[in-house]
Amino acid sequence: MTDPTNENIFEQLQGLCQDATDGRTFGEVDGYFELVRPDEADELEPLGLAARIDPTDQQTYLVLKVHVDPAVLGAERVDSEQVIQAAVDCLTPFFDDEETEFLVTDFECYGDPDAEDILRLLGDEDLDSETPVPVELFAVQMSPSVTLTNMGNDDLRSLVLSAPLELVVLPGGGE
Repeated sequence: MTDPTNENIFEQLQGLCQDATDGRTFGEVDGYFELVRPDEADELEPLGLAARIDPTDQQTYLVLKVHVDPAVLGAERVDSEQVIQAAVDCLTPFFDDEETEFLVTDFECYGDPDAEDILRLLGDEDLDSETPVPVELFAVQMSPSVTLTNMGNDDLRSLVLSAPLELVVLPGGGE
């Protein structure tokens, strides 16, 4: 049975995709409404943007999901603050309010699966290590004061139609 709140949010998100020409849509993936589009092989390609309903306050928040691989960046280390700042820089131009704040409330970094195909949760100490660790996913969520309901539809539509967003992470060095 579908939760009516989820259904309303889903319909709102689908409405943001109506001007898209590439078949992008939101789909339910692992508790998120994730923005996806069909690729050349008709597989669904994630576009790095999602929405989720926070069970603690039942508000819906926008989440930017990014893929970062320090090896690809040629970096000795990529720390979480650099990635967070890059995500904030990426999202900020889409919102008129210069006071919009972004808060990391959901920070998930996963490395390569082990022998049992279990993903190991990585912390800052892993990201700061000498050996590059591929980080497959983490999410930066907007602050609790910025929900889908108090965000302008034009801003949201612009963001949805612009995805996938380019995230520029500057390689870090030692302190």
